Formats: sequence, C-alpha cells, structure tokens
Amino acid sequence: MICLQKKRILIKHYQLIITLEPTLFECKIDQQIISIKGKNIEIHYYSQDEVMLYGEFESINIL
Repeated sequence: MICLQKKRILIKHYQLIITLEPTLFECKIDQQIISIKGKNIEIHYYSQDEVMLYGEFESINIL
C-alpha cells in the first residue's frame, strides 16, 4: 500500500529496499517492484514493514 502526501510517501508492507539514491528509491512488495524517481529522496523513518520517504517526487512506477 502506498500513501501519498505533499512531499512524503508512506509505503506499507514492503519486503526489501533495493535501491536508495537521492534520485531513485526502489523496494519490493510481494512480486512487484515499486520505483520512485525524484530529487532529494531520503528515508525519514522505517520499520520492519513500512518506510516513510521525503523528497520531491516525479514518478511512481510499479514493475
């Protein structure tokens, strides 16, 4: 599940963080990859099954 707010995104039930760069975040949820592109992307907090991102987001793709 993905919750969008102005400059933050909450991703629930993720399984694995694949990529964390200032312009790209990727994680695995079930059999899908969530790819988020933008600027100044950073993790605000994370737990075992959710992650909160801050940044200037440009696109969200489900692969």
